[in-house]
Amino acid sequence: MLQSLVSNILFWQLVHRTHFHTKSLTQNLKMFCRSTQRLLPRFRKQKNIVCVGGGSTGLEAATEIACKYPATKVTIIHSRPKLFDDGTFKQAFGDKLEEHLSRGFPNVTLIKDDRLLPVEADGGEVAAQAKYVEPAGGKVSTQKGVTIECDLLFWCVGGRHNFSSYEEHFAGAMEKNGQLKADPFLQIVGHPRVFVAGDISTAGPFGTVGCAGDHAACIAANIKLNHKDSTMTAYKPSKPMNATQLGTTYGAGCMAGPFGTQIVMGHKMVQMIKADCFADNTWKDLGHAGAFGEKSVDSPDAQHLQNLLHMSEADAEKLAAGLTVQEDGSSDHT
Repeated sequence: MLQSLVSNILFWQLVHRTHFHTKSLTQNLKMFCRSTQRLLPRFRKQKNIVCVGGGSTGLEAATEIACKYPATKVTIIHSRPKLFDDGTFKQAFGDKLEEHLSRGFPNVTLIKDDRLLPVEADGGEVAAQAKYVEPAGGKVSTQKGVTIECDLLFWCVGGRHNFSSYEEHFAGAMEKNGQLKADPFLQIVGHPRVFVAGDISTAGPFGTVGCAGDHAACIAANIKLNHKDSTMTAYKPSKPMNATQLGTTYGAGCMAGPFGTQIVMGHKMVQMIKADCFADNTWKDLGHAGAFGEKSVDSPDAQHLQNLLHMSEADAEKLAAGLTVQEDGSSDHT
């Protein structure tokens, strides 16, 4: 029985690739942490930062920087006319984020419907394609002729699909962007018993590795069904959900509602869900004291109150601890 099961698992092939190449996710996260620690001193001296990409990553990165360094000017370059206007979410979600961006971040500028021209960087082409770049001359330009002062630039757009490992064998089933065409059961089109999952699958419903969990569950169920000579089950994509945090105070979310509708969540719910974008816990899981290797604050509740209510640190600490009632000897209590 064990030999039969092993043979069956080997017979079925599961293709699951992301743009992390050959290194594991944990290795890449550790590399990111080390890179971020080296980058931190530069934040403190740079006065003009550009984030390319107006999705969740670009918006959260830009507003986090803007909150932590209020004297720094941050520019977001977004290629579409509006935020989140590709039809995945109702437009009220993107509009709310844009309204919060303009209302709560005076040091952030959003440039829409424009793209960045190729960036020249000290260190040549390799340096220019890194996740963060120090542009030569301290400036970048857009296709529409806008020149932006830039000491540090972050690419906050999706990485290219890593299709080098399967390009030759599955060339006939590849889209132009490197994704593999999936049939209703998540098999690669033209290749029965070979499954595809994650961000290289066309199954979607949206291009993100976040779908991989749903894909894997469907594929595992179909392997079991086939082992029993039963009919496989078609993949049913889950409803899209997004919670985008803007700094320490603002943000919005969008989730599935009843009867096919979508519900837009307010900033309080998003801030409660994401807090620090899960950064502190991620750093701790990788063996650090906290985000950037710094120890977490002793009173996170006070810090959150300070952010939400724009209070001083001392007042926030008092409010978190609870207000004390002082006896007034001059009062006449009746």
